[in-house]
Amino acid sequence: MTEVIALFNERLNEALEKRDMRPVDLANRTDIPEATISQYRSGYAKPKYPRIVKIADALNVNLTWVMGGDVPMEKESR
Repeated sequence: MTEVIALFNERLNEALEKRDMRPVDLANRTDIPEATISQYRSGYAKPKYPRIVKIADALNVNLTWVMGGDVPMEKESR
């Protein structure tokens, strides 16, 4: 079982920074309103699972990592 070590908003902000992506870019890639992404980034709101999947895919990060799991940020190569 994976231990949760970080909050979703912390991981989202870290991934945006590392991917050099603006919130508007993420909004365009996911069809999630930019205002909603702002709420996720601030920790005011947390997305439901389907949106977390969209965000992880758009940022090209490990789904478990973005959800706060103690795993590497990068997706494993298959």
